Amino acid sequence: MKPIFVLGVGAQKAGTTWLHRQLNKQNYANFGFIKEYHIWDAIHSPLRIAYRANIQKNETAANALRRLMQTQDGVYENYFRKLMSKDVFVTGDITPSYSLLDSAVFSKIRSKLETVGFDVKVVFLMRDPTERIWSSLKMIQRNQKTNGAIISDDDLLVNFEQNYKSTGQEALTRYDKTVMALRNAFDESNLHFEFYERLFNNDSIERLSHFLDINLNEVNLAEKINSSKSLDLPNEVASKCREHFSDVYDFCNKEFPETKLLWVRN
Repeated sequence: MKPIFVLGVGAQKAGTTWLHRQLNKQNYANFGFIKEYHIWDAIHSPLRIAYRANIQKNETAANALRRLMQTQDGVYENYFRKLMSKDVFVTGDITPSYSLLDSAVFSKIRSKLETVGFDVKVVFLMRDPTERIWSSLKMIQRNQKTNGAIISDDDLLVNFEQNYKSTGQEALTRYDKTVMALRNAFDESNLHFEFYERLFNNDSIERLSHFLDINLNEVNLAEKINSSKSLDLPNEVASKCREHFSDVYDFCNKEFPETKLLWVRN
């Protein structure tokens, strides 16, 4: 059996950290030294230039390895291949902003990993666009508070409209473009599309296990990771965001009919 490489491509705030933790704790899996490697987005997306690793004074081993992955041909795929053994046959890179990549880059990644013997399996988790963006803002609010800065709930609402219209959020929310880019680069049998709203249940785990052809053990469906406080987004504000991303909603409703129910606001 070929070793399996799980390429997680997003979306941000759609359960990717939880997924990584459940996969990486399996005794047959080793995802290496970090969840988000930020290799291909740093190289190919202008929105992720900040993740380009530069030579630093007293450089850490992790930064040096990421820098070599970004600059030296073959380092990325061979690093993961060396993690494999007779007992370990699953690894991967789950970086949400890989959703920014186009089909040419996805094809390049697939080719590199297949060259060293991997069976590349792509997982793309999606979440109601409006709720995903709102969750990302609440995460920023939480992180700022940790750093000693305060963003009030009222300010968060004021910032919401400006945020969802920003270049970065626009790009991260175009699920339609990501899905089409993936379908142009991979066989459909190597693509797994799932939704945050139904991710944390046994049916979801069964679908993922079948897709990866593995047995997922001791999955913690109740584990909360990077969760933010409960703060409702007013319907009138949410409606404007939904209208702004109407093309994304329409695409997903057509391609994934389950979203018609999963992405309905009460």
